[in-house]
Amino acid sequence: MKTGIWGFGVVGQTIFQYLIAQGNKDLLIYDDHDLSDNACLQAHNVFVVNDLNNFLEACDLIFPSPGIDLNPYSNYQSKFCAELDLFYQNWHKPIFAITGTLGKTTLTTLLTTILNQSQTLKTVAAGNVGVGMCSILGTDYDQVVLELSSFQLEQAKNFAPDVAIWTNLYPNH
Repeated sequence: MKTGIWGFGVVGQTIFQYLIAQGNKDLLIYDDHDLSDNACLQAHNVFVVNDLNNFLEACDLIFPSPGIDLNPYSNYQSKFCAELDLFYQNWHKPIFAITGTLGKTTLTTLLTTILNQSQTLKTVAAGNVGVGMCSILGTDYDQVVLELSSFQLEQAKNFAPDVAIWTNLYPNH
């Protein structure tokens, strides 16, 4: 099965590292930036596709970066899998999820600090703050506080945290 990563920013790179660690050797990357000199991709013999249509056709499963408008690509909806769903499928410990227009980072940082100080459970902040979600898979953390953007949540199909906090909602984007 050919797995594609659409966008090679922070999210794409953490998904890449996780999939490589899981032994996935048939990866394709599509990004608007030139990745031909990327030593890490070359070391793992990852093919960088320069044409989006070829990329969409060649992949069986695609992890698009948050914020990519997938509406024009409805013919490929069955191939798309969100980073958040990949994380949720492989993380089997408590998840606190925080979203909203303003205050996400502050609340995520505060809650992570409180949980670490008041419990014996090791808690980590991830998502849009702290570290990428997929980079904590396989670690010894006991629980996670995720800061999530509307773009991450928009792509998710199966994500269901143990605790969800919506700070507020204002027109912003």
